[in-house]
Amino acid sequence: MSLISKWGGLLWKEETVAKMYSKIERLKQFIVFFIEKYQPVCGLCGGEVSWKSFFPVLSHMIRDEFTIHHKNHIRKDNRPINKAIVHRDCHRRHHRNLQVLKETGQKIIKYSCYENIAGKFTKEVMKIPSERI
Repeated sequence: MSLISKWGGLLWKEETVAKMYSKIERLKQFIVFFIEKYQPVCGLCGGEVSWKSFFPVLSHMIRDEFTIHHKNHIRKDNRPINKAIVHRDCHRRHHRNLQVLKETGQKIIKYSCYENIAGKFTKEVMKIPSERI
């Protein structure tokens, strides 16, 4: 058995891992570029989104601080206009508050949703039926 055939599979695996690592690094660079250029805000509190929060290892956190929120509370509605980047804590608090409002018997629940589009900070009032919660 030659050395090439014996170690050929190992070399192939190393090349694949290197390509994957390269793609991950490019994705990280894109995220940093996107956040620095467009300066998105949390859709629920309007707070700043930091690129460091997307990379837990670099910022010494256990996991990232963000998730995607569906504004109309329909998970299958994945249109970009229906999605917002939100802090995980804000998202948890939002759903807890909505549950309390639902339990108190409110039929229509209102909440604010924030965006930063092309440098313009906007606030939108969302109205959702309580049965969607």
